[in-house]
Amino acid sequence: MKVRTTALALALLGTACAHAPAQKPPAEASVDPAAQLLAQTCAQKGTQCLETAIPVSLLRADGSTYQDVITPPTPIIQYDSVSLYAGQTLYIEADVDQQGGLMNLRAVSANTHPAATLVLTLKQTALDNGKRVMTLEVTNPFDRILRYHGNLMPLDSDETVKTVTCPAVPKLPNTQTFPNPVFMLQLTGFRLLAPEDPAGIYCAE
Repeated sequence: MKVRTTALALALLGTACAHAPAQKPPAEASVDPAAQLLAQTCAQKGTQCLETAIPVSLLRADGSTYQDVITPPTPIIQYDSVSLYAGQTLYIEADVDQQGGLMNLRAVSANTHPAATLVLTLKQTALDNGKRVMTLEVTNPFDRILRYHGNLMPLDSDETVKTVTCPAVPKLPNTQTFPNPVFMLQLTGFRLLAPEDPAGIYCAE
């Protein structure tokens, strides 16, 4: 879990780990670099961290099961970016700026303001042919089509890669599938489109 935690901290913060000095004073020897980096991240303005553990269970393509627990604190919101883990549902309240961008994102424990709350779910589902896919569900509470960008962290990888995302129509659950197991999705740049915007009719990075 320590390796995965370190990778997540680096991926979410978007920085590279500095090499530790060859020798450290005894007082610093027990410092966990991943925990230190996460603490620094969570203290940043615009960042919201989850203080409860996140269990992750996924079936690999070879039929084996991956199980782990992401230990808190875990960055969930960083400015306009939301990190969503396999098996997780997030309720994200948001305000809308004059250009249609979503701002002041904040994760809440329940959907108590449905007119301003995105509902995001990432889960593994079985198809009729027995194969399993990852399904992203996005419920858009607003009156206009919602667009956003995405990066995903595949299972058994420590790096994020860009991925295609699709428009989310208003007032309905929207689904998008990924063929391979996904450990985490980063969704960012949420914006509401004008009715004539062609970006509302196709999927893109």
